[in-house]
Order: sequence, then C-alpha cells, then structure tokens
Amino acid sequence: MTEINSDETIMQNIKNGELAGMSVLFERYHLRLFNFFLKMGLKREISQDLTQNLFYRLLKYRNSYKDDKPMSINAIGGEIDITLSDLIRGSR
Repeated sequence: MTEINSDETIMQNIKNGELAGMSVLFERYHLRLFNFFLKMGLKREISQDLTQNLFYRLLKYRNSYKDDKPMSINAIGGEIDITLSDLIRGSR
C-alpha cells in the first residue's frame, strides 16, 4: 500500500498536474539539499542557486518521472548529478 504523502505519490501527482505538491517536496528537502551543497564547500549563494535550480528542474521535467525507483534516488539524486555537472561546465 502506498502512503498518501509519500514522496513517490506526491511526485506522481505533480506529474499528473497537481503542482501544489512541489511546495511539500520543497519544504521536505530544501534545507537538506542546501546544507549538502554547503558541506561540499560551495559558497552560500551558489548553494542557494543550485537548490532552487534543482527544484525548477524537477518541475520542468516532471513528465519524465518514473515511479520504479524511490523518488529521492530517481529524481533528486539524478538532479544533483545534473546540477553539479552544469555548475562544472559553467565554471570553465
């Protein structure tokens, strides 16, 4: 049985057009992600930008969400890789 407020259920609802769920995911994860970037040694402003960009990308690419893996690994983990790759390319 799927929990009503699980990340996967919320992400599936977002994929189906219920965009209010993004605020729930943002509240759950933005501080953890921001602190993750800070602990990597990134500046505060860059960490804020990366955190915001990550949630923007989750919203932008919500239609490609697949529920065969946990949301935190499927979406957020992949987006961190993409976001960091963008940062590295932009710093060259």
